[in-house]
Amino acid sequence: MSDSDTDNDVYEEQADQDWEGWDGEEDDNDASKSLLSDTVLPNPAAAFDYDAQHFGFDIRQYRIERSLDDYDMIKLINYIRREVSAGRDPLPALVSFSKSNTSADAPWSSDDYLNAVLPDDPLITYDYDEGEAALAAAMATALGRPHDEPSSSSAAAAAAGPSAAAAADVQ
Repeated sequence: MSDSDTDNDVYEEQADQDWEGWDGEEDDNDASKSLLSDTVLPNPAAAFDYDAQHFGFDIRQYRIERSLDDYDMIKLINYIRREVSAGRDPLPALVSFSKSNTSADAPWSSDDYLNAVLPDDPLITYDYDEGEAALAAAMATALGRPHDEPSSSSAAAAAAGPSAAAAADVQ
């Protein structure tokens, strides 16, 4: 057996050990710092809920309303974190960024915001698409519809928020 065969065996054994115990599911226990305060919550969803309840800002809803992609979300999170750490309130700039603006006009459009403010920030690695599906299912349930058979007009509205969902029900 050559040295390269031994090296390959060691590498494969190490790779197998690295994957042991991983069940393919994301860890819901990623302690996550609020975007707008120093409060640490048990996971990203709890941090989002906290910010929505205490500051009136739900980044998940903001993402849907402004059609932000994954890169926009990384930049947005880091923009908010930098503003807060500098003692500035980012909410006025976020509110003034109109739905009709392009992401190039956003205060977080600089590629500098691709650099993480917090190392291994769970809010950056959060699966927003999965979170939106859960939000749509919860909205459908709240509206009294099975989440696997929402009406066509209210399915998109449910993901957009309570007021949009109510307007879709009127149609």
